[in-house]
Amino acid sequence: MVFTVERIINYLLAWAWLVSIFFILWAGWEMMNSGGNQERITVGKDTFKHAIIGFFLIMSAYLLVNVIVGLLTSTNPGAGALDNILKNIR
Repeated sequence: MVFTVERIINYLLAWAWLVSIFFILWAGWEMMNSGGNQERITVGKDTFKHAIIGFFLIMSAYLLVNVIVGLLTSTNPGAGALDNILKNIR
């Protein structure tokens, strides 16, 4: 059950990562095709900044989810509290 939820979250995070990459590319395209228009360059820079922030938030979420699930389901002594609870329920 826990691994299914982890896989779903990782799948959604992978799509979010691809969307952030798309917006990074879009921002670059917007700046390159601005034609010297400062307003469009500013929009491109803001889009780029927000896409980079989103990218790092997504990577942080991926790391956090996988570390927490790893700690809760680990078979190492002293760890795996969630795994032990699930075994006792069955």
